[in-house]
Order: sequence, then C-alpha cells, then structure tokens
Amino acid sequence: LDDDALAGEATARVLESAPDNKRALFVDACARLADPAAQAAACDSLAAIVESRPRLLARPQMARPLVRALARIGPAACLPLRRAIAAHADAHSLDLVAQVAPWVEPSTLRARLDMPCAPGEIDALRATAMALTGDATAQGGDRARLLAQHAADRYSALCVAAFAADVPLMWPRRAAGARVRVVVLADAGEDSTSATSGSPRSTFESLLAALQPLAERIELSVGAFGSPQRAVEVLHSTSFVQARVTQMPAIPDFESARSLAATDADLLIDITGLARPNGPLLAARPARCVIAMADVPHLAPPLVDATLPQDRGAWAATLATLVVSVVIDRVSAS
Repeated sequence: LDDDALAGEATARVLESAPDNKRALFVDACARLADPAAQAAACDSLAAIVESRPRLLARPQMARPLVRALARIGPAACLPLRRAIAAHADAHSLDLVAQVAPWVEPSTLRARLDMPCAPGEIDALRATAMALTGDATAQGGDRARLLAQHAADRYSALCVAAFAADVPLMWPRRAAGARVRVVVLADAGEDSTSATSGSPRSTFESLLAALQPLAERIELSVGAFGSPQRAVEVLHSTSFVQARVTQMPAIPDFESARSLAATDADLLIDITGLARPNGPLLAARPARCVIAMADVPHLAPPLVDATLPQDRGAWAATLATLVVSVVIDRVSAS
C-alpha cells in the first residue's frame, strides 16, 4: 500500500476474483479520487466505508493510500469525505487526521495530538500544524492558531526526543576562524506563498537584507531547498556573492545534519518554518545555536534556541545581538 502503482495492480487482480473485497474497493476508490470524472462517486464510496468501518483506518499502512489521495487533490475537494473522517478522528492514524484537521472538533483534535506517537508519525504533527494554519487565516481564527502552535510544540519536543544525536556532532565552541559562521536553510527556489510569512523567496531576501550590515563579520553558507540556482541569483544581488550554496534533500535526515555540522557553524537560521520536515535535522544539532522564525505556528524550544521576531524590521537588531553573543562567548573561552 506504500506504492500507488503497485497497489493499483494488486487491487485490480483482487477485484477480478473478488469484486466485493472491502479493502480492494477502498484502495480503488482512493485511486479514483484524482480523476475529476470519478471523484464524486469515489468520495461517496469512501465516506460510506469510513462511516461503516471507522477502525479500518487506525493502522497507518491502511490509511496511506487515502492520505496520499487527499494530499494530491487539495484541501477544498471532497468535503463530505473529510467531514466523515473528522467525525472519527480518534480512531484514525495521525497522518490521516492531519489531512482533515480543520474539520475535527477542537477538543478531540487536541486530545489526538497529545496521544503518544511513533517516530514515523511525528511528521504528521507538522502537517497538522500546516493544515490548521490555512484554516486560521480563513474561518478557524484564534482557536485554529492555538491548535496549530500546540501541534508545532509537540512536533518540536518529539523530534528532540526521537532524533537527537547520541554523540554531539560538533565541539561546543569553535576556536579557529575570525568570522562567525552562519548557515541559512532557505526555500529560495519555491514560488508558493504562505498565508503568514509571504513567499519563501521574499523571506530569504529579507533575511539577507538583515544580515547585510554583518557582512564583514560573518561567513555565510546556504542550504537550499528547491532550486539552488535561484538561491545563487538572490545572493548575487547582495554582499554574499561568495556564499557557498548546497542542495538540501526534500526530506533531510541525520546524514544531512552531519553534512551541515561539517561547516562548523555557529548559527543555523531556518527560514523554511514548518513547510519543510526539518525537525529530525535540527534535533541532531548541526550548529551551536539554532534559530527559527516566530510566525504562527513556529518551531519551538527545545528544538530551536531562539526565534526571529515576526516584525522583519527587527531582524537586523536580533541577528546583530546573536552574532555579538557568539563573539563574546568565544573571547571568554579563550
């Protein structure tokens, strides 16, 4: 069930010999959700299955075809199905709950978020926070914002608990080199726009502008999601033309953290927020100080050490203070 093509082939074979097989009908209906001509019928079929057998989707493996299908068609499609799933949120896998979070009764959702979850489910907390962010800008309001931040807090805490490195990846202090080493994780090549923080490219440009007064005191490198070439284009309009740009994998892991740690970074600034599954990477502590943006929802301690204020006009002062603190700490230790 983890591969749509293989699942489709297996389902077709099963339905040939057993046309009433419930699980095969379920997987087939998930596949048909992406077909505009068949979507309405597939939606009705799946809603009926969910209503009659809500515990069917308690196992993450069984829920995955539906999770992938709902993610592909977007949050505005198949609302009756989403509401049917939301009505039994306490019986479903967290991955599936994330797809219907705006329709789940708030107290039920909070209780579901607080339930223990395996390492493989932790990213569903991030997905839930992102789903609620869209709802908070529409009809959900403050209640959705509070739940989104609660999901982000849980994601941050559980990432540290599950993915922290057994052995530190770097020394507590760096003795060599005069400049403060700064690594930025950015979505410079993405064109999507967040309801809370604008486009990733504009966020990257704002951060570089805030770092501009510190250009003589820092050594900058960039871990770019999306297109590294677009990150280079943005850098060429600043004093950071010589900054090293590396391609980040879509799903960073411990090896990604090890690679970043090899830069011996003093500060890591993650401006991707919850749009990228960076929790396991940050939990491994690839820099001495990890900084995130303070948008709602945002990554929280103990996963990060500090946040940039929501007011971008205050970023320069915040970053200057952090750079100076690194310098003072190094001088004190020497």
